[in-house]
Amino acid sequence: MTDKFKFYLINRLQFSEVEAIKISYMLKLIYLDLSKLILLYLIFSHFGKGFFFILTTVLTILIRMAIGGHHMKTYLSCLVISLSYYSLIFYVSSFAFSTVSLTCFGVMSLLIFYWKAPVIPKQRQRLSYNKRKLKIQAIAIAITYIILYWLKPNNLTELGIWVITVQSMVLLLQEVFYVSKT
Repeated sequence: MTDKFKFYLINRLQFSEVEAIKISYMLKLIYLDLSKLILLYLIFSHFGKGFFFILTTVLTILIRMAIGGHHMKTYLSCLVISLSYYSLIFYVSSFAFSTVSLTCFGVMSLLIFYWKAPVIPKQRQRLSYNKRKLKIQAIAIAITYIILYWLKPNNLTELGIWVITVQSMVLLLQEVFYVSKT
């Protein structure tokens, strides 16, 4: 299928071979990410948490685009890490925490984003990123989640706090595991 698509791009649409390879690779990544999201959605829906999964995904995408992070090498490892991430957020969000505690978690996350974000994976360090802009975006998103929680504490705004809290912990864990390997 990929070879036929590459052939079509080169011969019919007049793309160069390098461009065709890049497009094919991008489409493969989109397919893999979509299949992972669909599989995770089905798992969480089975337990009656499909809407939780969708909300968590939206909140995660917003912050993850700004803070970056490392990527897993295989589909299975990515799936397992993603399942663990969503399960952890679901687990911790089921406990009752005070507004002060959740605000402290949010502020702690904000400080970690200021200190560590963005994390540019080794595979993407050749590309140019405006790290200052990404850091400002991460901090702005975290502040927005905290303010929204303070203005209207409910399950959705609390979920935003948990997303930035767990993402900040992931950044710290990545620092430990990826720096210690280099």
